[in-house]
Amino acid sequence: MARNHSQHGERTGGGYERIGERVSIFVNGRIWYCNWQEGPKQQRKSLRTRNHEVARQKARALEAELSGAVPRQAGTFDIAAAVQAYIDWQDSNDRAPKTMVKYRDVLTRFAAHCRDAGVRLMHAITVQTIDEFTVLRRRRRDGMAAKRSTPS
Repeated sequence: MARNHSQHGERTGGGYERIGERVSIFVNGRIWYCNWQEGPKQQRKSLRTRNHEVARQKARALEAELSGAVPRQAGTFDIAAAVQAYIDWQDSNDRAPKTMVKYRDVLTRFAAHCRDAGVRLMHAITVQTIDEFTVLRRRRRDGMAAKRSTPS
């Protein structure tokens, strides 16, 4: 007896049902999952439902989020706190002392630049903020030694 494929969510094309431009859904066992490409990596996430309609609904919401129609939920982390947390995490991973000096120096200067530019939260950092910091570093050479030329 032939199995009713639509009951189990399987569609032609490997069992995936396309939802929008980027997201596909599929069933694994009895649970629905979604699948999409983000940059060079394939992402897969459980939709935590057995209901096909609920899975479609959740996948449409994800599709809207990925396409930019709905802004992604950005963390409201303070930049200074994030810098300190990153430095603490690197410290706990036994980085070399010289590496830690470099990390602390650059990241604290970046946090100061963001504070001076009026950017306080991580999600408010833009490409423009980073570009301004890069230009500032090149212009001032902030405490960096002059480059030595190697003899040819």
